Amino acid sequence: MFMKRSKTPVALLTALVFVLSLFFSLPLLAAEDDAFTVNFTASKLSPQDTVIQMDFSKGFDRQLENDLAKIHVLDKSSGQNITYSDYKYTKDGQQAEKVRRLELFFNNLNAGTTYVIELDADFIANNDTTLGEKQSFEFTTIAPEEQPTEPVTPEPEEPVVEPEEPVTPNPEEPIVEPEEPVTPDPKEPVVEPEEPVTPEPEEPVVEPEEPVTPEPEETARVELKDISGHWAEAIIVELVNSGAVSGYPDATFQPDKKITRAEFTTILVKAFKLEAKTGKDFADITDHWAKDAIVTAAVHGIVSGYDADNFGPDKNITREQMAVMIIKAAQLNENDGESKQFSDNDKISSWATDAVAIASQNKIIAGYPDNSFKPQGEATRAEAATVIIKALQAK
Repeated sequence: MFMKRSKTPVALLTALVFVLSLFFSLPLLAAEDDAFTVNFTASKLSPQDTVIQMDFSKGFDRQLENDLAKIHVLDKSSGQNITYSDYKYTKDGQQAEKVRRLELFFNNLNAGTTYVIELDADFIANNDTTLGEKQSFEFTTIAPEEQPTEPVTPEPEEPVVEPEEPVTPNPEEPIVEPEEPVTPDPKEPVVEPEEPVTPEPEEPVVEPEEPVTPEPEETARVELKDISGHWAEAIIVELVNSGAVSGYPDATFQPDKKITRAEFTTILVKAFKLEAKTGKDFADITDHWAKDAIVTAAVHGIVSGYDADNFGPDKNITREQMAVMIIKAAQLNENDGESKQFSDNDKISSWATDAVAIASQNKIIAGYPDNSFKPQGEATRAEAATVIIKALQAK
């Protein structure tokens, strides 16, 4: 069997080496822990805007003004001292010993120039540690051609627009959107209401009554003071009561007075109730009181005058003229009756022969007791009343 060799001497030797190395390394670690260093950083580097930043490994508790006095800035080529324009420090707390960063600002440097920052070796930290040796840092400002310039964006110029002649658009016809045809809703046909038919009233059936014959009225008594006992008294009263004549204002009729053509025509129109007419006119009746009666008689064809312009209203009417006018008014014609032969028939005017014969047949005229007619004799008012009443009876 092999016996196990003891390793005790080797292990002891190894442990001894470790202890010795640890002993000699402790001062070195402590030295490293107590070292006071500064780290420089430069930014911007423009002559008008340069910043130098210094970060310290330990804070310093001395008066800041005393520490700043140990910082020097020099122009490297000329050795001229340069003063910074401002500074700023950053600390961990509210106390000065906690200052860990210091920034120096420059705005008066020369372009393209190298500068040196130096910190004195006795720059002391808060643990009485010094830098031990002078610390320096060089930086160079940017040359003019190297200075970055912010790009200048030119302001956009407004384009010059030549004024164009206004274009007058041609008038276009308005576009009319076609409307969709509206289809009316079907409606029930409108039925016009029929007018109610009103039955015509039937004429009542009237039983015929026996005709009543009115009793003859007594003839009104006309108080005309000059007709009493006259042969034509009854005739005159009848004519006056008919309204065809009224007599004179003095209550006389003057039966034997000659009657004018105007007076006879007026009584004739009233007695036969002829409808008033207008049209035929004579020059000698324009302002006559009997104008309307004469015109009415002329239109009815009863009178014609002496000629187209003259009627002779104020002339006394002749018996033959009276016969012609009364036959025309009564519209009588010849009949089978026998006409009277007057002793003076040859004296009757040709235009009055037929009228005198018809008047004789109808008992309208009878002549004088001597069997004469006296055709050109002037008629009296009593004779005129007699022929008118007899003509009305003969109709």
